[in-house]
Amino acid sequence: MEELFNSVYSTHKGISFSTVVVFGAFIFLILQVHLSYKGRISDVLRKTSFFSMILLYIQGILGVFLGIYSPEFSETSGFSSYFRLFEYGISILLCAGMMTYVYKYIKNNKQLSLKIVVIALVAALLFEYAYPWRLIFG
Repeated sequence: MEELFNSVYSTHKGISFSTVVVFGAFIFLILQVHLSYKGRISDVLRKTSFFSMILLYIQGILGVFLGIYSPEFSETSGFSSYFRLFEYGISILLCAGMMTYVYKYIKNNKQLSLKIVVIALVAALLFEYAYPWRLIFG
């Protein structure tokens, strides 16, 4: 069981770098479209929103899996201990849900609205809150 946990953790850690890069590119592009192109949605924005949504779902599912199969899970007692184990995965899945809404809007419309920009920025703040920066980057 420990080998499975370590291999999933390594996969999760490897995918996290690409998630940071793609999601950062998406936030940059959505702000660029909102501020400079008068809201016309480009194909690059559509593609980065799709890939960031997929990567966030993968990260969230792997985070919940790691919370369940964590060696600390059997030792915890109390709600706060369980919440600490699942906080990352659930927060990332909420962020992925918001990105699904943003992606559906971007896919079906040609003009960007302020509501979508705000939802994307809230998703970015949630991602920034949930992401374990200290564990990943030292």
